[in-house]
Amino acid sequence: MAATILSAISVRTEFRWLAAAVAAVPAACASVQKVVDFKGRANWNYRSAAGVRALALELNYQDNADLNAFARRRGAFEIAMEREWANLGSSTLDRETINSIKALRGEIPARTRDD
Repeated sequence: MAATILSAISVRTEFRWLAAAVAAVPAACASVQKVVDFKGRANWNYRSAAGVRALALELNYQDNADLNAFARRRGAFEIAMEREWANLGSSTLDRETINSIKALRGEIPARTRDD
């Protein structure tokens, strides 16, 4: 809007660069958002924190907790979240990441080292 106003009013020739610079600001902001993906990174952090809290609550309120199983689930969660982090900014998640997330949710059996 500022660029429109600057171009609409008659400005001296030496200040026309200002209109071009102001007009470039929205495009630059959109490019930075696309590359950095602030919203995606914030959502990743919320999901990661919620997942860790869920695991901690489960361990906290479980009688005779199997710490080995808990450690495996926590490790699988960390790996899945790291894969997701690596894919931020890209349009799709790879199949292995999606399967890891589904396994953590219990939708499919978790892969073992023998698979």
